[in-house]
Amino acid sequence: EQKQQREQLNMSIRDSSGWRDLAAFVETNGAQMDAENAVSILQRLSFRPTRNYQRDAPSSNAAAFARPAADAGAAAEYDRLLSTLLGWVLVLMPTFRPRQVAACLSCLAKLELWNVEVVQALVDTSVRQMSAFEPSDLGTMMRAFLQLNYAPSQAFIDEFMTRSIKKLPWMTAMELGRVASGIASLGAVPTPEWAATFWSASANKVADLTDVSSGDVLMAVAYFAQAGVQPPQEWVDTFFGSYIAAAPEPGASAPEGAAAQAPARPPRYGSPRPGQPKVQTINKLLYTLSNLTCKPKPQWFAAITAIWKRQFGYCSPSDFGNISLYLGRYLQVPVPADVSAALIREALKPPQRMGADDLAAIAYLCAISQYQGTEKEIDDLVFLIKSKLEECNITSLEMVYNALPGLGSGYRLNETVTEAANRYNDLLALQQGQAGTEVAPEAVSA
Repeated sequence: EQKQQREQLNMSIRDSSGWRDLAAFVETNGAQMDAENAVSILQRLSFRPTRNYQRDAPSSNAAAFARPAADAGAAAEYDRLLSTLLGWVLVLMPTFRPRQVAACLSCLAKLELWNVEVVQALVDTSVRQMSAFEPSDLGTMMRAFLQLNYAPSQAFIDEFMTRSIKKLPWMTAMELGRVASGIASLGAVPTPEWAATFWSASANKVADLTDVSSGDVLMAVAYFAQAGVQPPQEWVDTFFGSYIAAAPEPGASAPEGAAAQAPARPPRYGSPRPGQPKVQTINKLLYTLSNLTCKPKPQWFAAITAIWKRQFGYCSPSDFGNISLYLGRYLQVPVPADVSAALIREALKPPQRMGADDLAAIAYLCAISQYQGTEKEIDDLVFLIKSKLEECNITSLEMVYNALPGLGSGYRLNETVTEAANRYNDLLALQQGQAGTEVAPEAVSA
């Protein structure tokens, strides 16, 4: 009888044509609702069709269930509906099952509805039921915390880390990314056992990664490394190798040894083509590597540099600067002469939109690559850097000081190097509160 009543109520919820129908339903049937009914209403209110949503469902009319911001009176009624509904959620909380807990948190996040009492009750319930959560629910819950900008208690984190270990291998690539990025955002440090299981699970899912899920994993791994939890070489070779496993260009063969590092990834929506990550992904790959002890083989860097060069037309000024910074200063990876020449051309291209820090990073990368450019292009680059030197941060000033002597010589170049050193010392003294103490930057290595 209870099951039949629940199904009848759910049918009424599904048949509703807008939020006013749901408000009337809650007012009339609130006392008969169970946890599933309450969550179903929240899901109707929070549903927003995605770009790829194609199913012909009643909930596709999302506007009818959204908050009517243009009408103050209607908006107040809508808010009363949410307030009443959250009251029933609290009443029904003892009967909530794991999937309903995760779904409720997700709905609150989508609605941008912050209620500390409800969220805390959901978290407390999840701690008691953690062992019963499905892998997908763990990912949903972590994503909701990120969207709510909420940090649960240490008790939750401890229980989550303990109970999720055995479920990591069963998670999809998307769920692994959500869980890992959620742990990183909470500032939690994985245990060795959790980390080992995560390395194995994520390596097994490289073929299923999307731009979003791979970005989540990369940013989480960078945080784990900063916290002292480094991935093994095998994981680095497999995960990073998956980005260059397919041929870089149609008809071209992959660099020697690159294809053996990991299985090829299939084509996916939004990728330029198989084996060619987007500029944003290249940024994340190199940023993460700058935090890792283990690195891919030299062939990997050669391949990713070639992929980057083919996408120069899609790079913003900061993309050129950031990728040059990671390759040059942090990873000390030289690039071929044609890449250095192309970078300088981009830097000099009118209307010369690159910032001072971007120019410094490019100059540094060209210097460690031992690039021998023409006298004119180097002089033009030096002139441009000198004109923006006062905008450089202390790291960029050090790079200018170290890089320019390796690119050429001449009065303007020497003058720029001297000015960079003076500005560096002034900024360093200001930071240390020790005016007048000169510290010469470390020379660039040949």
